[in-house]
Amino acid sequence: MSLGSRISYPESVIDLNRQIYSVNKQANSLYQQAALYFATICEHKNLVAELEERIEQKEDQLATVKGKEKARAIASISILKQRLNKINAERECERLLRLGCAVDVCLKLLDITESHNFEGTQLKSAKFLGTILLLSPGRGKKLSELHQRLKPAYKTILSLRLLDKLVEDGSIKSSYIVEAYDAETRYEKNNRLDNPYFRSVLLPIMLVALFQDVGFQHPDVIAIMKGGGSLDEFRPLQAEERDLMLKLGYQHAIDYALNGLGCQKYQGGSKVAKSQFDNIEKMRLKFQIGFLKDIVNPAIGIGDIVKIPQVYTSVVLSTKRDFIKKDLPKASKIIAQLAVNSTVNQKAADAFISIVGHFPQGYGVTLIPKNLQGVELDNYEYAVVTRLNPQNPDEPICKVVTRNLTYITFGATTSVKKDCNLHFNIARNKLSKIDSNRLKTIMKTLSYSFKVDDIETLVPPFWEPHEYFSDRKNQNLWTM
Repeated sequence: MSLGSRISYPESVIDLNRQIYSVNKQANSLYQQAALYFATICEHKNLVAELEERIEQKEDQLATVKGKEKARAIASISILKQRLNKINAERECERLLRLGCAVDVCLKLLDITESHNFEGTQLKSAKFLGTILLLSPGRGKKLSELHQRLKPAYKTILSLRLLDKLVEDGSIKSSYIVEAYDAETRYEKNNRLDNPYFRSVLLPIMLVALFQDVGFQHPDVIAIMKGGGSLDEFRPLQAEERDLMLKLGYQHAIDYALNGLGCQKYQGGSKVAKSQFDNIEKMRLKFQIGFLKDIVNPAIGIGDIVKIPQVYTSVVLSTKRDFIKKDLPKASKIIAQLAVNSTVNQKAADAFISIVGHFPQGYGVTLIPKNLQGVELDNYEYAVVTRLNPQNPDEPICKVVTRNLTYITFGATTSVKKDCNLHFNIARNKLSKIDSNRLKTIMKTLSYSFKVDDIETLVPPFWEPHEYFSDRKNQNLWTM
């Protein structure tokens, strides 16, 4: 393959997201597999129950028949049992295939978001999260559908980064997590399946985050959301509808974790190794189910590792039809408010906000530049948030992408101070005195798709970098 035809990073992110949640004809994404499971589970259970009933009836007849009639009954029982075993074996193969695909996606997510150390992992995760947001145009008829597909992977990586932060801070009290953690092997990339921390902790948490909303693929939940197919599934629901949808979605998510995915199967001939493997898998699944339940009914607090990213993602990648991108900095403030209300753990909320700050990865920041003498200029430039863990949540670490009102590919990575960030009134007021014709000229010069309506906001609080990022030469935002 030539260098020119090599797949780009955004394309690899898109491909991985398609493996998780898509509507492709092959129907092989994780969520399509789940939809098929839910669509056929009742039929399977009914068929199994029917065969078991017929077997029981035939076995009851054995005590009352003799000779050839008894032989025919025995033969009939054998055929029915063979059919039952075949059906169950096929179902088991389907389950193992689904679980195998899910584990494979988890490994791919780690490959694309983690490095051999903490610092490298933060940068790769920022690149992944930023790319996902940059893939969203921020507007359009199908925006809700796009965000729906992007959410599972986004939420999963945020959950891992929060987990890492809480483990490193010593805030995790779960003995199951603490005992499995090994700082020396945490970021080892080779043979992850043999790493106890991956198998016992990372994998179940990733599966919880990826499949937290999988219950919404069940026909009963779809009927509520779509109203028999005639309504917009992303419309605001009535309170009773929403409560029922969430209740059923949760129940079916538990069922899918237990029966749709379940435990991995040992491959090998050693009875001792098989026993150890089975025990680890049972413990993993028990932890996974407990974790999923803890998100809804907090008991030991670890559910916040996914719950907080879930709430944050629901804002950043909102599926509401009235989505407004300039409101994204509110996402982390909602987390802070939930902590004040004791809806989530305060330490977990503080840790999460310290990771993401108030400006999501990939968000378009407009800023007042300074000259070499540090004097602020009477115009604004564009930047994109490209780093996690800002020292101040209000001061995102960004890649500057314009200079002197010209797009550049070699801009500096810098922390944008609050008094220069046009999201804040303190900065916006500085430009409010500038001649409106000059502000219109700046906007027309910088805008990729200028519209007359844009001049209503001559000092824009943010900019939309989606179209800019769509150009392959502008996608190398994460270099130093």
